[in-house]
Amino acid sequence: MPVCTYTVRRGSITGTIVSYATVGESVFHVWQCESDMFSMLVHSCFVDDGNGHEKKPLIDEHGFVLSSFKST
Repeated sequence: MPVCTYTVRRGSITGTIVSYATVGESVFHVWQCESDMFSMLVHSCFVDDGNGHEKKPLIDEHGFVLSSFKST
């Protein structure tokens, strides 16, 4: 099995790793694996307000980015 890591970075794919971001701030979700032997499907991703009160979908169960989510 591949060894993979996931980080959220500020401003670019090589930016500072962040734990929290503010609304409107650009962040990059970075998945890295040591080998390119395997493929990966990211699906069913959500963002929440940190308090468990509001949850918004970003990527659906099929891996499609939802139109309300800006992707770069």
